[in-house]
Amino acid sequence: MGRAKKQKVDKSPEKPRPGAKKEILPKGKGKEKESSLPRSFKIIAGTYEKLLYGLDVHVSVPDDGDKLQFSLKPVFAFPAHVSCVKAVAASPQGGKWLATGSADEIIKVWDLRRRKEVGGLMYHQGASVCV
Repeated sequence: MGRAKKQKVDKSPEKPRPGAKKEILPKGKGKEKESSLPRSFKIIAGTYEKLLYGLDVHVSVPDDGDKLQFSLKPVFAFPAHVSCVKAVAASPQGGKWLATGSADEIIKVWDLRRRKEVGGLMYHQGASVCV
Protein backbone atom coordinates (compact mmCIF):
# COMPACT_ATOMS: atom_id res chain seq x y z
CA MET A 1 0.00 0.00 0.00
CA GLY A 2 1.13 3.51 -0.80
CA ARG A 3 1.65 6.23 1.73
CA ALA A 4 -0.53 9.32 1.79
CA LYS A 5 1.33 12.45 0.75
CA LYS A 6 1.23 15.53 2.95
CA GLN A 7 0.10 18.67 1.21
CA LYS A 8 2.01 21.84 1.88
CA VAL A 9 -0.32 24.64 3.06
CA ASP A 10 0.60 28.23 2.22
CA LYS A 11 -0.07 30.31 5.35
CA SER A 12 1.17 33.62 3.93
CA PRO A 13 -1.41 36.43 3.79
CA GLU A 14 -3.39 36.73 0.57
CA LYS A 15 -2.22 39.32 -1.91
CA PRO A 16 -4.89 41.83 -2.94
CA ARG A 17 -6.15 41.77 -6.51
CA PRO A 18 -4.76 44.50 -8.77
CA GLY A 19 -6.92 47.61 -8.56
CA ALA A 20 -8.77 46.44 -5.41
CA LYS A 21 -9.16 48.90 -2.56
CA LYS A 22 -8.95 48.10 1.13
CA GLU A 23 -11.94 49.04 3.20
CA ILE A 24 -11.79 49.72 6.94
CA LEU A 25 -14.83 48.30 8.69
CA PRO A 26 -16.63 50.06 11.55
CA LYS A 27 -15.57 49.21 15.13
CA GLY A 28 -16.29 45.67 16.15
CA LYS A 29 -16.67 44.46 12.58
CA GLY A 30 -13.20 42.95 12.22
CA LYS A 31 -10.04 43.94 10.40
CA GLU A 32 -9.61 45.56 7.03
CA LYS A 33 -11.22 43.73 4.17
CA GLU A 34 -10.70 43.90 0.45
CA SER A 35 -13.41 45.72 -1.51
CA SER A 36 -13.91 45.63 -5.24
CA LEU A 37 -16.74 48.16 -5.12
CA PRO A 38 -16.04 51.53 -6.71
CA ARG A 39 -16.23 54.59 -4.47
CA SER A 40 -17.88 56.63 -7.22
CA PHE A 41 -19.37 56.20 -10.67
CA LYS A 42 -21.50 58.03 -13.23
CA ILE A 43 -25.06 57.42 -14.36
CA ILE A 44 -26.02 58.77 -17.77
CA ALA A 45 -29.58 58.35 -19.04
CA GLY A 46 -31.61 59.47 -22.01
CA THR A 47 -35.36 60.10 -21.86
CA TYR A 48 -38.44 60.02 -24.04
CA GLU A 49 -38.56 63.79 -23.50
CA LYS A 50 -35.38 64.14 -25.67
CA LEU A 51 -33.16 64.95 -22.66
CA LEU A 52 -29.79 63.60 -21.55
CA TYR A 53 -29.11 63.43 -17.78
CA GLY A 54 -25.78 62.92 -16.04
CA LEU A 55 -25.33 62.09 -12.33
CA ASP A 56 -22.26 61.52 -10.16
CA VAL A 57 -22.79 58.82 -7.53
CA HIS A 58 -20.59 58.52 -4.43
CA VAL A 59 -20.72 55.39 -2.26
CA SER A 60 -19.84 55.34 1.44
CA VAL A 61 -20.16 53.04 4.45
CA PRO A 62 -21.44 54.85 7.56
CA ASP A 63 -19.70 54.38 10.92
CA ASP A 64 -22.84 53.07 12.63
CA GLY A 65 -23.80 50.32 10.21
CA ASP A 66 -22.87 48.10 7.39
CA LYS A 67 -25.33 49.33 4.74
CA LEU A 68 -23.95 51.34 1.85
CA GLN A 69 -25.04 54.95 1.43
CA PHE A 70 -25.33 56.57 -1.98
CA SER A 71 -25.24 60.30 -2.67
CA LEU A 72 -26.39 61.53 -6.09
CA LYS A 73 -25.17 64.82 -7.54
CA PRO A 74 -26.67 66.13 -10.81
CA VAL A 75 -23.93 67.06 -13.29
CA PHE A 76 -25.84 67.95 -16.43
CA ALA A 77 -29.28 67.88 -18.02
CA PHE A 78 -29.89 69.21 -21.52
CA PRO A 79 -31.88 68.52 -24.69
CA ALA A 80 -29.78 66.10 -26.74
CA HIS A 81 -31.95 65.15 -29.74
CA VAL A 82 -35.11 66.27 -31.54
CA SER A 83 -36.79 62.94 -30.73
CA CYS A 84 -36.66 60.48 -27.80
CA VAL A 85 -33.26 59.11 -26.77
CA LYS A 86 -33.28 55.33 -27.28
CA ALA A 87 -29.66 54.31 -26.53
CA VAL A 88 -26.68 55.59 -24.51
CA ALA A 89 -23.15 54.15 -24.44
CA ALA A 90 -20.16 55.60 -22.56
CA SER A 91 -16.46 54.81 -22.72
CA PRO A 92 -15.36 52.66 -19.75
CA GLN A 93 -13.83 53.77 -16.45
CA GLY A 94 -15.32 57.27 -16.50
CA GLY A 95 -13.81 57.97 -19.91
CA LYS A 96 -14.22 60.92 -22.20
CA TRP A 97 -16.68 59.76 -24.88
CA LEU A 98 -20.43 59.18 -24.98
CA ALA A 99 -22.64 58.08 -27.86
CA THR A 100 -26.40 58.53 -27.97
CA GLY A 101 -28.93 57.11 -30.42
CA SER A 102 -32.36 58.50 -31.02
CA ALA A 103 -35.59 58.03 -32.94
CA ASP A 104 -34.50 61.08 -34.98
CA GLU A 105 -32.17 58.67 -36.87
CA ILE A 106 -28.98 60.42 -35.67
CA ILE A 107 -26.21 58.98 -33.51
CA LYS A 108 -24.46 61.80 -31.64
CA VAL A 109 -20.97 61.66 -30.14
CA TRP A 110 -20.33 63.74 -27.02
CA ASP A 111 -17.22 64.86 -25.12
CA LEU A 112 -18.16 64.21 -21.47
CA ARG A 113 -15.35 66.33 -20.02
CA ARG A 114 -16.38 69.43 -21.97
CA ARG A 115 -20.07 68.40 -22.04
CA LYS A 116 -20.35 69.25 -25.72
CA GLU A 117 -21.45 67.50 -28.87
CA VAL A 118 -18.48 66.71 -31.14
CA GLY A 119 -20.30 65.15 -34.08
CA GLY A 120 -23.06 62.99 -35.41
CA LEU A 121 -23.58 59.98 -37.64
CA MET A 122 -26.43 60.56 -40.07
CA TYR A 123 -27.96 59.23 -43.27
CA HIS A 124 -28.96 55.83 -41.97
CA GLN A 125 -32.54 54.65 -41.69
CA GLY A 126 -34.44 53.69 -38.58
CA ALA A 127 -34.11 54.56 -34.92
CA SER A 128 -30.82 53.70 -33.19
CA VAL A 129 -31.74 51.36 -30.35
CA CYS A 130 -28.18 50.17 -29.73
CA VAL A 131 -24.95 52.19 -29.98
